[in-house]
Amino acid sequence: MRMFWQKFDPCLWVVCASVWLAACGSNSEVANLPSGNPGTGTVTPTPTVVGSTSAIAGQLYTYQASVSGSTATAWSWNWGDGTAAATGSPVQKVWNRAGNFTTTITVSAGNTSSSANVAVKTVMEPVTSSTNHNCAILPDATVQCWGSNSAGQLGNNSTVTSVVLVTVNGLTDAVGLTSGQNHTCALRANGTVSCWGSNRAGQLGDGSFTDSLVPVPVQGLTNAVAVTANQQHTCALINNGSVKCWGSNNNNQLGDTTRSPDQGSSSSPVTVTGVIDAKAISAGDAHVCALLDGGSVRCWGTNSNGRLGTTTLSAITSTVSDLTNAVALSSVSGQGQMCALLADATVKCWGLSWERLLGIGEVGDVYSATAVPELTNAVGVSVGRTHSCALRLDATVYCWGNNAQGQLGDGSTNSSNAIVRVLNLSDVVTLNTGENHTCALRQGGRLSCWGGINSFGEVGTDAKGPVTLAQPSFADAALFWR
Repeated sequence: MRMFWQKFDPCLWVVCASVWLAACGSNSEVANLPSGNPGTGTVTPTPTVVGSTSAIAGQLYTYQASVSGSTATAWSWNWGDGTAAATGSPVQKVWNRAGNFTTTITVSAGNTSSSANVAVKTVMEPVTSSTNHNCAILPDATVQCWGSNSAGQLGNNSTVTSVVLVTVNGLTDAVGLTSGQNHTCALRANGTVSCWGSNRAGQLGDGSFTDSLVPVPVQGLTNAVAVTANQQHTCALINNGSVKCWGSNNNNQLGDTTRSPDQGSSSSPVTVTGVIDAKAISAGDAHVCALLDGGSVRCWGTNSNGRLGTTTLSAITSTVSDLTNAVALSSVSGQGQMCALLADATVKCWGLSWERLLGIGEVGDVYSATAVPELTNAVGVSVGRTHSCALRLDATVYCWGNNAQGQLGDGSTNSSNAIVRVLNLSDVVTLNTGENHTCALRQGGRLSCWGGINSFGEVGTDAKGPVTLAQPSFADAALFWR
């Protein structure tokens, strides 16, 4: 399967016989197309689709349709991914699962209408960053990794650390990535998941507790549409809205209420109790959260530091307080915090506020969703261990939190309660935060990383630590491929 981002173009045109559709990514403005005049009129029937669209799951996209030379007055969008239809133009959409979908756009004028089918391909997290390693999906659906390899988390049948990209063995159909502390997992095009690296808590899900230097299939898992990992646990979203988890359960992070922490880890998937309508999932260090149909978020695991978003300290599962209309969850390498992207393009976070992680200063634990001040026009958010970053509509990146290792990318090492802009970036397609570093995928297929002590080459330069890259370094830290 060839991946959709031939040149990582965030705005691909779909041209119909009489319908022009602009499907623009998170870093592109909506095309200003003629809308016609209200009133009676006609729409040319049976438009023909001659192009395709692409999207990265978990980010907010804007779509606009128009009919050239007619007086269209109504637009309807059937997305084809099981979510509710939308009306009007422009409209906003978050794709929260990987797959190939057929979106039908119906344009009406008076008593006539015309429909066009558009093929939409989505991928989950083409880049993943963890404690000291990173991985990325290439255009041919293979995976390459770099950084620490102490437990085989680079997947190249070795334990040798690498500052250059190495190819993961046997993966040719990856559509999404996630990583824990020392393991990595790939969502595959057929709905299965393969993992590699450390397996001391069963986080590879292959029924054993043995590390693997190459990908192994998760036991009995099918129909997965998303995958998330953190520390020593992993979870998958299934296409029916249920969630399955495996690995460490020392804080109830597997979500199976019939299983106590005393029963230990599970080396094969178990079903999360009571979650039947999840649209997206994200794993924290000792908890997991699911975005539910309707825009609420439910979390399970430990509520230490407010991880579950409730003041009930003893809770092991809870709906996050003061949070509605969420459309996506953060990609996570964080510890005690979580963030959600809202439909109005703002971001709310909750949990541990240590190191200014929530963008509101060090105010103690936060037990309900709280807005990140001054952050607007957000289309994606990613949470690291000591910092967080958001991608905005104009393809720029803003970060907040600890900056001792330059992970905010603003040219300094000064930590910040408020959001600060990452220097020299204005063409970002998606981003992912690691423990103390960040990587951004840019238009044209370039990947730029910054921050971190780089002791394992995790920011892509062979100048090993202590090294601080206080802003994206395109000469040394950038990785290039087409």
